[in-house]
Amino acid sequence: MTTSTEGRAKPRRPFELYVAAVFLMMAALPLVDLGVGLAFGLGEWGPSLRQKIAGSGVSAGEVDAMVTVFRIVGAVVLLVGLGFAVLVWAAMWPRRWARASVTAMAALEVALLVSAMIVTSLDSVSVGMILLAGAGVALLYLPCAEEFALSRR
Repeated sequence: MTTSTEGRAKPRRPFELYVAAVFLMMAALPLVDLGVGLAFGLGEWGPSLRQKIAGSGVSAGEVDAMVTVFRIVGAVVLLVGLGFAVLVWAAMWPRRWARASVTAMAALEVALLVSAMIVTSLDSVSVGMILLAGAGVALLYLPCAEEFALSRR
């Protein structure tokens, strides 16, 4: 415990908040990875993307348009992932608006992943992201985190 200028003790940041930040960052990293891959054409999204689209029987102009759309979508996904990461660390200070924003982004991520898994199939990365996001948000709302948030006002 540290002492403030008013003489009362300030509670320390609970360990659960650090664990929540790690879990939520791990849930955001695949978004950043996918965004970088699509936006900058790295890894399996590089030259093979153009070849796969061209191999599907579309014209050269359509291939260029589709690659451009993939790049734009990748940039948006990258920005969303980075925004999620920034909000996670803002929720550590704690800011009530940041914690609510992280909760909303995690709920959106879970909803999108569940809907994608309904259409396709279960995969371990998506299930892991769902579990990490849910656990991270739950840790943000534990009583010790609430007490810390209220003491920082």
